[in-house]
Amino acid sequence: MVRIRKFFCLPAEEKVIFLRALFLLVYVRFSLQFKQFKNVVKDVSNKAASQNSVQKNSILPSRVAHLLNAAGNTIPYTTCLPRALAGSILLSSLGYQTKLHIGVTRKDGSMLEAHAWLTLNGSVIVGYRSDLDCYQQFNQDTGGS
Repeated sequence: MVRIRKFFCLPAEEKVIFLRALFLLVYVRFSLQFKQFKNVVKDVSNKAASQNSVQKNSILPSRVAHLLNAAGNTIPYTTCLPRALAGSILLSSLGYQTKLHIGVTRKDGSMLEAHAWLTLNGSVIVGYRSDLDCYQQFNQDTGGS
């Protein structure tokens, strides 16, 4: 009930961004279920490039990221990857050029752990973790290191 009340208290422009984020997260989650990963990343890159607005929106990218995370918190099992991919499309459509990062690290000596995040002008905007420097990033062009 509190979430619904918070939603209706948002300014109209932020409500639209929240709803777009919700839609994009669902779209990306389904895409990841039914398509090959490389095709999803390619589709997201194409959508982000085609929606890249010339004029930046009046909403700060940090606020967009906050709305994206709030939308992600309403959908069960929305991990860092759908958030980063949806964030790429959403922020690009508002005129912000982001870069997708995907990396892996070994946790507890043996378990591999993956993480995805977005940067804007070199700063993490979606998917921040204090241990990001521990992740070995994949090269997006080749699909490997």
